[in-house]
Amino acid sequence: MFIGMGVYAAEVLHDPAFELNRLITRSVYLAVVAALLAYLGAYEQRLSSELSKWRRGPTLFPKRRTSCARILEHSRRHPRRAAGDS
Repeated sequence: MFIGMGVYAAEVLHDPAFELNRLITRSVYLAVVAALLAYLGAYEQRLSSELSKWRRGPTLFPKRRTSCARILEHSRRHPRRAAGDS
């Protein structure tokens, strides 16, 4: 829309105060700001997704328990045996 208004001022109205350099510079600035805002939006969405994973917390014991998980569970249930006491 911005570029369309500039072309309209230059071609249809034949405005003597119209400067093509200024239109091109501002159009490039507008495109860069739009690209940065799009990137920032995508970054915010990715960060929000990662933070929601952190809020859910880690899974301590997956469905398929590993030997390390079994050792930790045994140590939790029998603390004296795990420490070597009888």
